[in-house]
Amino acid sequence: MLGFDELVAEVWLVELPGFLDKVDLGLLDAQERARTFAFASEASAARYAGLRLAAKKIVASYLSTHHSEVTIGRRACPRCGSAEHGPPLIVVPSGSDAAPALSLARSGSYGVVALASGLALGVDVEVVNPDFDYNEIAPMCCSADEIQFLASGQSRGAASFLRCWVRKEAVTKAIGVGVFDSLALLDVRPRQESPVIVRRPEGGQVWRVDDLALLEPLVGALARPVGLSSGVALHYGLRLH
Repeated sequence: MLGFDELVAEVWLVELPGFLDKVDLGLLDAQERARTFAFASEASAARYAGLRLAAKKIVASYLSTHHSEVTIGRRACPRCGSAEHGPPLIVVPSGSDAAPALSLARSGSYGVVALASGLALGVDVEVVNPDFDYNEIAPMCCSADEIQFLASGQSRGAASFLRCWVRKEAVTKAIGVGVFDSLALLDVRPRQESPVIVRRPEGGQVWRVDDLALLEPLVGALARPVGLSSGVALHYGLRLH
């Protein structure tokens, strides 16, 4: 990997645009443009396109190329083998150095772009709404200990639930399968400050999960295999326009 310590994951917090820009659209590939126009609202479309463009610019800076030359594809899903919904993959020309692992997430008008050495990497972000009622969905995605914690005096309500959620999402994205049926079996130890060590319920994989010190009201987390990470470097303030 070019440009940074292979043990440190690099994460950028990106302010996403609320409108579509023709220049931005021109830098996306055909599949990305199709996905952009599939969104129901212009704001959602613009934020998707904006995050893809931000990722291309960040990757280009490390590969010493122009962002128009960066292609983001997908690795095959480790569960079913499909390339339609696998984790993102930076495509590099034949003979080039291996590109870093890439993970993307967005919530509201913010996105995060994460890069690290190796193949497995997952990042997630959520905007905290203190009025969000998580009580109906918590039993479907939280372990018994997590639910007990959320009902305790230690819990900060929606913020604590979303802290659990982003930790889980970061791990499932690092695994490469997205949200899976056994999410409630993936205990992310919300009683503990990060980093926490999380074991996948099936497969025996072990992950280090770091909470991200993002701007309020955001919560975020990043997951990498145990032994590949000694920390996270955060970068703030990247704007597209």
